[in-house]
Amino acid sequence: MVIPGDLVGRRLDRVACSWLHARGPSDALELLHMWLTLDGLRVRPADQHAGVYTVRIEHTRANDIETIGLPESVSALRALGERPVRLEAIDSPDRCWHFALFLADGGSLVGCAGVRRSGAAA
Repeated sequence: MVIPGDLVGRRLDRVACSWLHARGPSDALELLHMWLTLDGLRVRPADQHAGVYTVRIEHTRANDIETIGLPESVSALRALGERPVRLEAIDSPDRCWHFALFLADGGSLVGCAGVRRSGAAA
């Protein structure tokens, strides 16, 4: 868990947003999630990443969003317990997919989870 006081003085490293197409007459985009990545906060114990991505599994299943490797990545993270894991992200060239890369010490790949972006054609 991040304590708000721990955030004071940290450098903003990255901002990422996830948008959802509204299911209404205007079909406007609505902000679904916004992530503020602060310097030094991408490295967390593996089981903390697993907890966050378990919620994402539930969300993607409830909203019929296609994923690749999400449950497998969560299982791999849970197996590492308290070991530190760094989170990196990359988008596909067509920006239809967002991938989370989980890296252990030395940069070895622990897991890779892809989520099809809202509104991206299947």
